[in-house]
Amino acid sequence: MPTKKRLLFLIESMVVGGAERVLINLVNSLDAAKYDVTVMSVFKQSIYENYRCTFADSLAPHVKYKYLIDNSNPLKYKAFNLAFCHGSKWLLHQLLIGGGYDVEIAWYEGLPTTFLAHSSNRHSRKLAWLHYGDGFANLSAVQRDTYLREYRQYDAIVGVSDGVCRNFQERLAKDFPLTTCYNILDDKEILRKADAFAVEREELLTFVSVGRLIPVKGYDRLISACARLKQEGHDFRLWLIGEGSEHEALQQQILQNELEKEVCLFGNQDNPYPYMKAADWFVSSSHAEGFSTVLTEACIIGTPIISTRCLGTAELLGENSEYGLMTENSEEPLYQAMKRVLTHPDLRADYSAKIRQRSAVFQNETLVRAVENIL
Repeated sequence: MPTKKRLLFLIESMVVGGAERVLINLVNSLDAAKYDVTVMSVFKQSIYENYRCTFADSLAPHVKYKYLIDNSNPLKYKAFNLAFCHGSKWLLHQLLIGGGYDVEIAWYEGLPTTFLAHSSNRHSRKLAWLHYGDGFANLSAVQRDTYLREYRQYDAIVGVSDGVCRNFQERLAKDFPLTTCYNILDDKEILRKADAFAVEREELLTFVSVGRLIPVKGYDRLISACARLKQEGHDFRLWLIGEGSEHEALQQQILQNELEKEVCLFGNQDNPYPYMKAADWFVSSSHAEGFSTVLTEACIIGTPIISTRCLGTAELLGENSEYGLMTENSEEPLYQAMKRVLTHPDLRADYSAKIRQRSAVFQNETLVRAVENIL
């Protein structure tokens, strides 16, 4: 019987986010007969907000989950940071991770990539996964040299979109060979969950957006666009699903603009897909994305999309908005696109058919085979 390949996926923390959901979909889809899979987070909970891993029940039985540091303990958190910043990262890797893996994958930029760049395991194949891409802007010469040294320790670098790969090469080094591998999503499970329950709604054009309520998602400008649409006499609804640090500020913005009827904050939902299916349009107002997980989910469900231009958006929606309405990355074009679909309701059926056609690119089996070739 052939020996299983031992895989380690390292991430900073398993919080509620797109990269974490994609990682779960990936590891759950890998063949348990071929791979011994471990998901390891550096921290037990997010260092930014009081999130803990909520995915224990989402991982398949063959996937192990571990964390290195219980950062809810301030002393342990401080001790790790001191050791990581001022001590030997190689020794820290040897003590906390060791040499028990055939492939070590840094699942995100930053801490996971830096940690595995100093791996004490001389025999493992090392992969760095790029999700964001915009993190390499405005680097000093010292920062750029540090990043280059770290990424040269990897056998392969994978980007979640062509745009992410292109950004990396333009801002760090053109000679780095990169591979594009789109995010793996369980399309069959998404469609099953989308039918889990019916969402009651009014007979008004309804927008939906799903994401963490944080500044990069641009929800403040989305609400501003809604305020303008209401002032012009348009009748609509916007459902915002998610939670985060901007909740109170967004709630105040809704109240100040008298949008209590038009804009609803639903908070976190264990299953947002029925809301996405029930809405007429999915709207993304993000300032930056690598390759948006939730846009791909909307694509699979068949909900037509309005999105600001970010890395990867054109790859999903088409450079000329063939599969969805892509706007320039500011409030005015976003507002204009929302106004357009309000005044031309026939666009919904047209773009719903187009986005369903596009979803064939993101079928689970095809993308899993691509990842296995990289591993």
